[in-house]
Amino acid sequence: MNDGQGETHVMVSGSVRVLGNSAASPGDSAGAELRQRNVLNTSTQSVQVNGNGSIVADGFRSHGAAAEMDHASLVSFDILDRASIVTLGEQSHGINALSKTTGAVALGVTANAAVTAFGRESVGARLDAGGQVTVANAGRVTSAGKYGVGIFAQSVTAGAEITIDPSAIVAGGWQSDMTLAPGVLLPSAEVLFNTARNALLFNRGIIGSGADRAIGDLATNTGSVGVTNWGQVTGFVDFNGAGTNAFINASGGSFDVRHFADTNGDGVSDTKRVSVSNFGAPTSSFNNATGATVRLAPDDAKVFNKPKQLPHGGAASWSLRGSSAAHVTWIKAEGILEWSPAYHHHDRVNHQSGLR
Repeated sequence: MNDGQGETHVMVSGSVRVLGNSAASPGDSAGAELRQRNVLNTSTQSVQVNGNGSIVADGFRSHGAAAEMDHASLVSFDILDRASIVTLGEQSHGINALSKTTGAVALGVTANAAVTAFGRESVGARLDAGGQVTVANAGRVTSAGKYGVGIFAQSVTAGAEITIDPSAIVAGGWQSDMTLAPGVLLPSAEVLFNTARNALLFNRGIIGSGADRAIGDLATNTGSVGVTNWGQVTGFVDFNGAGTNAFINASGGSFDVRHFADTNGDGVSDTKRVSVSNFGAPTSSFNNATGATVRLAPDDAKVFNKPKQLPHGGAASWSLRGSSAAHVTWIKAEGILEWSPAYHHHDRVNHQSGLR
């Protein structure tokens, strides 16, 4: 804890294990924890786990690495080398950041590093900032529990930018149905936004979740969401905020349309549903560029809440490929695109927006 002036840096290179419950504010129980209480301190603060360093937190609201900041400067998290963070309890986040006023939050995860949250209502990286949220992920950020979220980026005054590098993975948890139980605040998702200004997602890796909600935002989101995908997105998108959103499926990118959910948390998809992608406001757009693919994903694939089960593509029976002459002009505003292949797929994309 730093109640004075100057920088504070917390570093973990060995092994830390936290046992027991916590019911107070974010960051009060964690393997690596940073608190800055002086609102006049504008110095940069950081938490780093490096080398073969590992943190395991087991308990209710017991987080891996956490920070609670009262000042208006940057707090950064760096998970480097072969470092790992694992949380096992309910509402226990791998990374838990709360930066008040206009403070910014940044997260960097390098290749071979991993952050995993297994408990109910747990988030791989929950980044709650007054200012800008920035994520650069080259490793794994996953959540495997009921109502689990891979990355949740929230800002009360600014936006967010998330970059997922090639071979990197972001995965969310599972959900028994499309509704939330009383008291649950977040739906299961791979990437979830709630920002005052624009949020950007640049994906060259793999995105997917046990409930197949790949990318979404909350109804309270007032910024627009922009997605550019060169990698693999499996599931559906669910934009509920007021912004004008844009999804560019860029050359080499694959949007694998699916809603094949794990409804009991055993790690196996068991319930097929109509796949409905909500792109938000009528002014939103979806652009399937030259060399990109929109296709029905095989519904015998495993869910995305256990990292070793993540598929890396594969043939699909039906596909739609972008062309220079037509950028998905077959999708009309408020229209429905429905595929009924000969086998047991029956997926539908309901584009509730003015798409080009």
